[in-house]
Amino acid sequence: MNLHRLCIALLIGCAAGVNLAQQPLWLSSTRLQLALEEDNNIKESPAQPQGAPSLRLLLDCRAQGQGRRMAGDFSLELGYQGYWQHPEENKAVGELTAGGSWFAGQRWSLGGRGSLRLKTFLNGGLTYLVSTLTGYAKTRLPLETSLTASLSCESLDYSGSSEYDSQGWGAELVLSRPLAEWLRVAATMSEHQWSLDRPAYSYDRATDRWSALPDRQRDRCIQGGARLEVHRKGQWAVAYLLERTSSNSYGYGFLRHKVSFLGGVRLPEALLLRLYGVLQRKRYAEEVRPVVPMGLDTEREQSNVLIVDLSRPLSDRMTAILRLAWYDNESLVRGWYYRKSTASLSLERRF
Repeated sequence: MNLHRLCIALLIGCAAGVNLAQQPLWLSSTRLQLALEEDNNIKESPAQPQGAPSLRLLLDCRAQGQGRRMAGDFSLELGYQGYWQHPEENKAVGELTAGGSWFAGQRWSLGGRGSLRLKTFLNGGLTYLVSTLTGYAKTRLPLETSLTASLSCESLDYSGSSEYDSQGWGAELVLSRPLAEWLRVAATMSEHQWSLDRPAYSYDRATDRWSALPDRQRDRCIQGGARLEVHRKGQWAVAYLLERTSSNSYGYGFLRHKVSFLGGVRLPEALLLRLYGVLQRKRYAEEVRPVVPMGLDTEREQSNVLIVDLSRPLSDRMTAILRLAWYDNESLVRGWYYRKSTASLSLERRF
């Protein structure tokens, strides 16, 4: 729980730091969204999908502060999803994020960010808390190139069980450069390591037996990738990521290729079209599935996703949103995928 306390301290520190800057300018925004959604696989089952409608509520509050040499931002998101036919699936999510940056001259900037995310199933189900802390340094190089180095740590805590709890750290380098006024390219390299609060396991193929090892399970992930941003006829971004994860516990190592895209474009009649997609290819190092499932919450994994949003303002403060989404995600059992599609109609009010 020490990381949770550090996150709370960072949230308070960012607020105090920006307020101490000379004459900070604060801008805030709030939006409330109400949606009716139809989901054809509410339990994320690979074998027996079951559909049902649900009601979704989202409250999103954000603020940004700018001083002479400091800046800060805060966000609070509260979400609820209720199934009147399947109350065991009712869930709530809350996420608090704060960040701050200090401009040390014209070439250097330093910053940090902390977040707390709590998710709970409201009828006696799963509850967990994710805490993240990140610090970074950014410098400007010749040819309008920027280099950002960051260090992060993360903690995952489940209520009632520690078998899936984990603590980890990461380091990342991002090199970014504009190729034109409307085009920017970036290269990334990173490493992350996690330690889980459960033993590692070995597997003997000759006897088909699993054995618990004296060490805790430790996973290591090395990533490298590239990102392209296009600001012409809308805003678009495409990224490729190569990831290799190794583990001292049998069955958890894999190689993954991942392509993602994000974009939006304005259409006639004041329509706004937004797209988000992820496509991956994943290959595990060992053939036999591990004895312990991958996790407890299937929704934490996004393998193959396509989301299409079409929105139109109804007034200065009210917007209607139609969302269609398709998923082909890995379930809690390694290598088993479930498919689902959702359709929702939302009304969003901005304050």
